Amino acid sequence: EVDGVKVLQLETAAGAAIRFFDHAIGINVPRSRFLPVKATSDLQLVQSDLYTLVDGFVTRNSARTDPSNPSIELGPEFKKVGSFLGRFKSIPSIVELDSLKVSGDVWFGSGIVLK
Repeated sequence: EVDGVKVLQLETAAGAAIRFFDHAIGINVPRSRFLPVKATSDLQLVQSDLYTLVDGFVTRNSARTDPSNPSIELGPEFKKVGSFLGRFKSIPSIVELDSLKVSGDVWFGSGIVLK
């Protein structure tokens, strides 16, 4: 149940589900072509200046010296995509960020650089 609305979510592996679709084919997409987004913290990474697309490939910003991604923890106010997007005038720069933990009724303006 989400916000009082009953929700039924079904998940399965693509390989198991593909047999239910006539004439379906699978395509192997290398990890260099996408970044997984399972939570809004992942969405923040993807929408930030940490990555860019170059000729269809996901490329890390060369200004980032740390090889790992910043640790980002967002509170429940950021859980739904609509709420997440509404709390940012623009996605902050996170190239120099090590970690971020946000909780409560927080809103971000434009031109923000997090370090």
